[in-house]
Amino acid sequence: MSKEQKLFRTKVHRLVDRFNDEELTGVWETMWGLYCDRMMLKAIQAAKNHQQPWDVLTHEEAVRFLG
Repeated sequence: MSKEQKLFRTKVHRLVDRFNDEELTGVWETMWGLYCDRMMLKAIQAAKNHQQPWDVLTHEEAVRFLG
């Protein structure tokens, strides 16, 4: 771990220690939502990187393909 990371970690711990339980719960809920959004965005971007033009069909094309 770099010095910068250790310093940042220390600052985060000091900040968290200042929150009361109610504030900490609110912060956690917000951070969890942001984390989930970030993971979803990464998954969408990964899917787009692997998508080929022929992977997406219009409704009509899909019906013709299945029929």
